[in-house]
Amino acid sequence: MKMSYSILSIIGILVVAVMFSGCVSTRFFDPQYYEFKRLAENYGGGYVVEPELYEDINKNGIHAKLSNGYYLSREPEKV
Repeated sequence: MKMSYSILSIIGILVVAVMFSGCVSTRFFDPQYYEFKRLAENYGGGYVVEPELYEDINKNGIHAKLSNGYYLSREPEKV
């Protein structure tokens, strides 16, 4: 009984050592995460759902963002 526990503990230590040494990638343990990460990098980004609304917002100057985080409701007048 003691012999089997010692063999299992040695195998466990070897598995942990190999995993933390960088020889084994965690991609094999969670492939869905890496697939999601790849899809997000390749196909992620901003998409315009309603082009008319997007053009209206940009036409009115709402896209201008100030340094304090607020957005302009209209373009400032030049003095």
